Amino acid sequence: MVLINFVKNVLNRFSVSFEEQTEFVFSDPLFASISKTIERPKEREVLRIITEDKINYILFKIDDTYILIGPYVTRLVVAKLSYIIPLIPIDGLFEPLINTLFESLWGKDGFRVKVITNESSAD
Repeated sequence: MVLINFVKNVLNRFSVSFEEQTEFVFSDPLFASISKTIERPKEREVLRIITEDKINYILFKIDDTYILIGPYVTRLVVAKLSYIIPLIPIDGLFEPLINTLFESLWGKDGFRVKVITNESSAD
């Protein structure tokens, strides 16, 4: 839990929300609307979700807790939303930080990342 708190503190500096939920219900309005179409992540599975508007989320499960990181965008996009979404360049610190989190939790080869888009999904 110390590592999760560290990552949570670093992510908060990026203004990215980090929500822990024991139920599959989250306060983010956009994610709430798409969560009905997304399968829940399995143990040691990380879902990288990219919406039609190119808004990103990372969803995973630890024990009985679902953790949602997002929303964030990796490049400037024009979307009709009622709130501001943080811009996090994918080649910056964010991607390695997220990968380090999962490697620390489950080992270098102990997890699987699944990318989910509105058009298709790919591993």
